Amino acid sequence: MTNIIPILGNAPGLPTVPETHRHYEFGTFKERLAHTCALFEIDPPKITYEDGEPTLTEPFMQWIGDHNVNMDWLFGGSPCAMLREWSKARSLEREELKAIRALDPSARAALLKKLQDNAISE
Repeated sequence: MTNIIPILGNAPGLPTVPETHRHYEFGTFKERLAHTCALFEIDPPKITYEDGEPTLTEPFMQWIGDHNVNMDWLFGGSPCAMLREWSKARSLEREELKAIRALDPSARAALLKKLQDNAISE
């Protein structure tokens, strides 16, 4: 039988996920930091380490805030909170979907092509 545990950050009684789906491998702190900087095309912060672990200095905290970096992801490698926030932000696009549904088929096809071309160029 698979153990079920609450999703991190959720109160008791909210949806759960199987424990087997809670263990992710997303590299080390340094790898996640490098990936974040490359993805968002930002310079990495100066990191101070104690006993091999990063410390939360004021400049580092400022960098995190300035670039909206998700700390659960950066320090723990958990994408859960980041994905929940992404989902909330995507809900703002529902109005855009209503507008797209109102387009005629040829306009929808042109929009889809443009989105695909932009994705390929990134």
